Amino acid sequence: MKELSQTALLVLASLIPDPLHGYGIKKEVARLSQGKVDMTIGTLYEHINRLLRLGHIERAGEGRAYGGRVRKYYMITSVGMQDCETHLQLLEERLTQLKARLPRPVEARREVRHGSG
Repeated sequence: MKELSQTALLVLASLIPDPLHGYGIKKEVARLSQGKVDMTIGTLYEHINRLLRLGHIERAGEGRAYGGRVRKYYMITSVGMQDCETHLQLLEERLTQLKARLPRPVEARREVRHGSG
């Protein structure tokens, strides 16, 4: 299993539970990341194409946008859902390991007080 980037995970998560078109994915990723991830259209389609190649997402049909432009819709596959869950579990494990390395907040405050006084 190849590790997915945070942005790729957000793209996958944006497609849970419903299919979205490219611009819808872009808006949902921004919402899920609380505005911290604002992809360009080029970056968005790099992620979409990579996730299509990996079998994590698939085309879910087309629709017409205002003005008659065709919008392609994408949905997460069962492989994508499983890989998303696996990656989130790995991130949780890493976060737990990193938190364990940090001093507890009370101990940290005591050390600062003793060191400065």
